[in-house]
Amino acid sequence: MSPRSEPPVSAAFKRVYNNSLGCASEEPASALKRPVANGPRRPEGFRPEMMPPQLRLAPKALLLSIERQFARSTRLQRLRDYVHLHIQDAISLRQAAGEVGLERTYFSAYFRRTTGHRFHTWVQLVRINRALELLESDLSITQLAYAVGYQDLTTFERAFKQTTGLTPSLARKVLRATGHSTFAEN
Repeated sequence: MSPRSEPPVSAAFKRVYNNSLGCASEEPASALKRPVANGPRRPEGFRPEMMPPQLRLAPKALLLSIERQFARSTRLQRLRDYVHLHIQDAISLRQAAGEVGLERTYFSAYFRRTTGHRFHTWVQLVRINRALELLESDLSITQLAYAVGYQDLTTFERAFKQTTGLTPSLARKVLRATGHSTFAEN
């Protein structure tokens, strides 16, 4: 068997990716430092203020746009209150459907049709936004993960990075370096 080759990457993707890392568009991602003792890979001369604003504000803006759709439905308003109150607990689709008085599969389709997003995606956004608010506290990253309903640190870090573009520890450094919560604003 031949070794797996990587799919070709367009020039536009490389430009966007390099810009999101804070590199000049001509600079390839190879300008990144090698990881040191399991540390994150960052471009040479990385400064938190170089982080693109869309990565800083996207989670809060997306959550607000989804929750605006809840105004049309008292069931979804009840669900929002329930999830925000029980954010530290495991919240299954079955529990959420029971909370609003619908069957699980119907609720899943109803939620997606009403908001344009999956229920799981919305719960993840609620949790990550709460985590962004708690980053300014003295909680460790592990304690923070448990406080927002994740039972596994790896799962929390993966969801956090997928949503914000940063690891929780790097996001905390950004918050401390800038002196204010750029994530929770707007």
